[in-house]
Amino acid sequence: GDLQGYILVKNLGNGKFEAVEDEVLSSIKFSENPKKGDYNRFNEDNAYTSVVTGDYDKDGYVDLLITGNAYDGRFVKLLRNVNGERFEEMNVFEPLPFDVEVNRHGLWEESGAGEDPETGDPIESVYFQDQPTMKAKPLSHGSVVFFDMDNDGWLDIVVSGYADGTAMGDVGVEPDGDEIRFYRNQKDGTFKDVTDQLIPVAQDVLTNLGLDTTGTLADVFTAWGSNNTVMMATDYNQDGLLDLWISGKKRGDIHETFCLINTPTEGSVFSFVEETVPMVGMTDAGNRGFFYADFNGDDVPDLYHRGHSDALKPDGNKWDWCRVFEVSEGGSVGLYTSYDLGYWSNDIFGGFTWIWDDSDPVPGNFGDVDNDGKLDIMAGGYEGGTDNFIISYNETDYEPVYPDAPAEVTAEAAENGQVTVKWPASYLSNGNVAVHNVYIRNNETGAVRMLVPANTETGKQLAYSMFGAYAVNYSMDEGLCFYVFEKLPAGSYTVGVQAVNYAYLASGFTTTEVTVTDGYETSIQALEKQTDVKVAIEGNVITVNSSASAAVAIYNMQGAEVATGMTNTPIILNGRGVFVVKTNHKAVKIVK
Repeated sequence: GDLQGYILVKNLGNGKFEAVEDEVLSSIKFSENPKKGDYNRFNEDNAYTSVVTGDYDKDGYVDLLITGNAYDGRFVKLLRNVNGERFEEMNVFEPLPFDVEVNRHGLWEESGAGEDPETGDPIESVYFQDQPTMKAKPLSHGSVVFFDMDNDGWLDIVVSGYADGTAMGDVGVEPDGDEIRFYRNQKDGTFKDVTDQLIPVAQDVLTNLGLDTTGTLADVFTAWGSNNTVMMATDYNQDGLLDLWISGKKRGDIHETFCLINTPTEGSVFSFVEETVPMVGMTDAGNRGFFYADFNGDDVPDLYHRGHSDALKPDGNKWDWCRVFEVSEGGSVGLYTSYDLGYWSNDIFGGFTWIWDDSDPVPGNFGDVDNDGKLDIMAGGYEGGTDNFIISYNETDYEPVYPDAPAEVTAEAAENGQVTVKWPASYLSNGNVAVHNVYIRNNETGAVRMLVPANTETGKQLAYSMFGAYAVNYSMDEGLCFYVFEKLPAGSYTVGVQAVNYAYLASGFTTTEVTVTDGYETSIQALEKQTDVKVAIEGNVITVNSSASAAVAIYNMQGAEVATGMTNTPIILNGRGVFVVKTNHKAVKIVK
């Protein structure tokens, strides 16, 4: 009977856990009975990638990216982890230019009701064309992904799902429907919508499919926008760069699975080429069952998914509602056999899984339960007259192979607490590039920053993170993998890098030492160091003039955030008194 929502459960390290009360997490809930109809589920049909983790601002604390549909409507929320103490919602998404955007709902501030000056007809609202909300596009029934699409070592964001449209007086009708948005990390705490840069690629895809194009964002939405599908970051072709996987999108008569392959080109920030993945395209899999990992030990991920598909079987019939295990063959990317598991059977290669029923989401997961290096399956289900939790052990006849540790690791410190780590790629047994995990530890304080939780002594992974959480970056100039740590205090550090395969088997860490002499100052900088930030006040409008484009947050003296915006853009600030203006790690006190 409790309202559906999110809760953080903290590992105390002594075999016990405790629930952590967090105001922001607890605010993302329904306001009514969560059982109210099939279409009012909290995470809106796509549990698998409705929440993802990653350190987007490189402060050493893991942040959250969440989508869904709560009491106040559809949303995509970026929750910043504040010093491991609490989360705060960050509205730091710079929209596309007003004349480029095709659906401004939720992206630009709206005024109150009015009427059309020519006809006198009532208008629900009119947009302020000069005041963005700085929120991500409100979506639901979709996926969110932290995804380094431009190979610069900073996590970018891709979101997909269903968007409400608009019928506003000053922009006309803007249609609702499936969307996908690409946000580039600007390395200053903000993101910029760069979806328009994908229009040419989307046009090529649609043209090849025989579909019409418009030359607008609508082409990107038609090509890749989706809901009730699974979208995730993975190095699909195992070349050392992250790709974007989309499963279940329907652009014609059948559902498809495909990847946007990361193919950097000279002069472009990022570039993709679409490649069809030879697997069943299935919708609803994110909520009904989805495992993506290597179950047969050939260093290529296999896929178990459960849902609905209009894709065709080899015999010409549709898959319909189905359960399919896509097993890689011979350790080669792109070679899979699709096993139809029978929708009304519990059996999966001798193991137990759930059968079809009317309850969602379905219970199940995977993990190396018996510590033999092989991934097992865990499932809840009704068997023998009672509900049970059942473990099916992986008895596949293969010997697990761990990847080799990186041959050498180098680390170089730069100004303002930056450390660049480089290493030659480690390889899997099939000859392709592994993913890598990286940590840096302050030798004086013991504080550790690590991409994925792991035991630094043994290398064992302590979590089954999505593969987009690992370091998948490659310097084409130097032929080395790399990762950049930011905002480190001055001190002596140990850096470690390990290789990880798709069964989450990991090498030990190869380490090196580095000293940071020019450390990052975490406290508010003195005003005399802020000559590049000036605040102009005209009535209730302030403008933060700065040489850099950055997000602005304004607080009253009680610490409450009272206004947000961007530098060099007018911001409405009502009331009188003393305020603190923060931007780009700097603070200025003003009186109005």
